[in-house]
Amino acid sequence: MDYRILYGYPYGLPWLRLDAKKKQFRLLSLHLGEPNAEVSCSLLRDSLEGMPLQKYETISYVWGDTTTKKTIRLNGYEIGVGASAKRVLRRFRLPHRSRFLWIDAVCIIQNDLEERSQQVALMADIYSKAAHGLIWLGDDDGYAHAARDCINAVYEDARGQTDNFRLLKETVYDDTGRLRYSATGLAIDIDPAPLARLLECPWFQRLWVVQEASLADTSTCYWGDVKLWLTKVLTTWLTHKYAYLSFEVLTMMPRIDNASMMWELADKANSPFRGSWAKDIDLIFLLDMVRSFHAHDSRDHVFGIIGLYQRFTNDLVPDVPLPVELVPDYTKPWAEVYRDATRFAVEETRDLSLLYELYRRPAEIADDMPFTNMGTALGSAFR
Repeated sequence: MDYRILYGYPYGLPWLRLDAKKKQFRLLSLHLGEPNAEVSCSLLRDSLEGMPLQKYETISYVWGDTTTKKTIRLNGYEIGVGASAKRVLRRFRLPHRSRFLWIDAVCIIQNDLEERSQQVALMADIYSKAAHGLIWLGDDDGYAHAARDCINAVYEDARGQTDNFRLLKETVYDDTGRLRYSATGLAIDIDPAPLARLLECPWFQRLWVVQEASLADTSTCYWGDVKLWLTKVLTTWLTHKYAYLSFEVLTMMPRIDNASMMWELADKANSPFRGSWAKDIDLIFLLDMVRSFHAHDSRDHVFGIIGLYQRFTNDLVPDVPLPVELVPDYTKPWAEVYRDATRFAVEETRDLSLLYELYRRPAEIADDMPFTNMGTALGSAFR
């Protein structure tokens, strides 16, 4: 049984209620333990007004099947969590000390729509104020070590051709922020098989991870027992070398492009969307960037990028409040969410360019496509 709401309180504990006005959120104290021991932890409240009292790390992972429940011990109760959540907690547990973590499946009461809405609105702060991001790609299927070697080789190739990354930005992008395609190939040969298996991990297709990866200052990817810096995994170097890639690597371009797009948002030192180019980031731009990512809830095609939108807005003008049209509200039907977001996006850009996007993408007329929902909302917004 899942004891998340017990006697009308989160996990049966009145003091775990959150005060939205104080920007409160929950942290999980993951107790120490050996790898095969039962997972034991406790929850506490903290606030995002100023810096949180506890130094914590965030966890980014794919939920998978949430109907299969596994038990963990939380504040003295046995509660049910998704099987993937328990696996992740066990993977990141330390043997000699407790660890403060933020993991959405446990720290947010997901079936409390009001709390879920309030906490999603705080994502920009939750991730940007974390000490580090932990990314779980899944269990090693036999390719992780070879994939690490391949990624490291691509990384070193980029280092060697950009004067230790000093010239990376001007090498990969032109003066307007558009990607340049290289006139030379890679200086190394890469094995496409482990690279393909790495990029086939479901994490690279989930919409929520885009802002989870982008908002944290630093993040580390874990695939089984293999560790990789996030900025190594999310490389735009292969896209830059597109014209000289082997056929086997070219077949992976949709997945490579996903990783490259995430790199453009996540790399703090070399992102083209830092500095003067940040002014070009608006809601429609971000919606278009994440079109190829998937979300279980249609509303998350908007709510899942709110933290990113806040980050870019505040890079230009600090402490700008979130526009009322974009405030997450999971009690609203998806059509209303898209209607409000579309109205805001059109007002923000002061043109109807989105209409052209709908016109030139007729093949995307399906309920599960973001631009279709945007189009349906657009029609209702301007009736």
